[in-house]
Amino acid sequence: MAVRVLCLAILTSLVQHVAGHGYLTQPTSRRLSQKRSSYTGITAFGAGQHITNCGKDGLSAPSAQDVVTDVQRGSIRKFDVAIDAHHAGHLEMRLCSFIIEGDDQDISSCTLLHRASAAEAGVTDCAHDDGRDICAPIDSNNPGWWYLAPKGAQGKIHSMWFRIPSDVNCPSDRCTVQFTWKTANSCNPHPAAYCNYYHHVSGPQNTWCNNWYCGGFCNSNSNAADNCEATIGNRQCCSEVFSACAEVKLVGESVPTPSTTSTTTAAYTPTSAPPAPPAPTPTATPAPPAPPAVIDGTCVLNPDCSANAWCSDETYVNWCQLHSASQCPKPQCMVKGTSGPEPEPEPEPVTPAPATTPEPEPEPEPEPEPESGTDGVTCKATPGLNRGVSDSACARCETGYKWWPCNAAELCECTGTALAQLGTKMEPKKRTVRKNHMRKPSFLAPSMP
Repeated sequence: MAVRVLCLAILTSLVQHVAGHGYLTQPTSRRLSQKRSSYTGITAFGAGQHITNCGKDGLSAPSAQDVVTDVQRGSIRKFDVAIDAHHAGHLEMRLCSFIIEGDDQDISSCTLLHRASAAEAGVTDCAHDDGRDICAPIDSNNPGWWYLAPKGAQGKIHSMWFRIPSDVNCPSDRCTVQFTWKTANSCNPHPAAYCNYYHHVSGPQNTWCNNWYCGGFCNSNSNAADNCEATIGNRQCCSEVFSACAEVKLVGESVPTPSTTSTTTAAYTPTSAPPAPPAPTPTATPAPPAPPAVIDGTCVLNPDCSANAWCSDETYVNWCQLHSASQCPKPQCMVKGTSGPEPEPEPEPVTPAPATTPEPEPEPEPEPEPESGTDGVTCKATPGLNRGVSDSACARCETGYKWWPCNAAELCECTGTALAQLGTKMEPKKRTVRKNHMRKPSFLAPSMP
């Protein structure tokens, strides 16, 4: 019985190997339309076999038959793969700033494209039980890995969005996208990465590997070394691997990456001293130096969801930290210590008016409603008295205000048709003199009728 089960398993594995597998359709792989019927056979490499860049049967070099796909610099680009036989695992997309022309050409300098989040891709309807590839959270430890979703409503076409760099330049703007699919039906090619991702991910993705290659394996060997770094040299993998190339043409203006070194001599860095204050002049006191620009802080995720639509996307926690403070991208990130993507301006300091009298002004009580009969009254500070009273302070007496300075008749002069009515409220304030001639602030009670 055991022998029959073993034979059946071997036969099933062979059938799956022959049935066809997967290939990149957007951008279009080299000679896909001419060789589609045998494409998976010439792009597949069995476990332990030497892996080449673009497949076999002449696919290592470009051809006039290849479709050249336009790709916008700095864009969020959708990639499609057709999966004829689902073997799990993950896919990687590399953008090479040259045209790949050899099986074993060094592609270590190619840029591993990073996934875009669902929100960046314009997908806003992801649910907690969504099984689409784009709805899977980005692996913060491997932001370029596209974990292949199981068979589902999407059919055999699986889609993912990637960020296209804005500063890539290629000869005549022609570049090559190199596609690699590391399957996981025969082994776990990256146990430490796979197990840690699937054990901590939220949503339906934590069930994507509930089978023998991930579920049982991760229970006992989740920290095992990775087996498949297939980029250069004698590349091999413990599992079946598919590789292909697609020709692309970059369109749009190239935007150079900003320098991480400030060219402003006044900027502050951890190894330079703050700028010196300006030299004093005979007629003015020099102002203190301006605070140095904060370029040595930490770029972190901006938690303000009203300004950052990605505030709850854990992918940006590590992504933001990859940027320096001077190039901290907004609104996704902010410099640690600030209150948001842009620091709020500090209020102008208020300089208090110089006191002209040793007696401090007490805090006023809430002003009463104006009494009738005070219309036409004008009150101003008594000229030449110099007791620290302003015209605006005396103007409150016009509405029947009963406290200082209106309760001291000598402080304000009032004129008008209702002066007789107002005069009853302008009673002089009695004062006491302390022996040390220092006056203590006191609460002025209202005059009693």
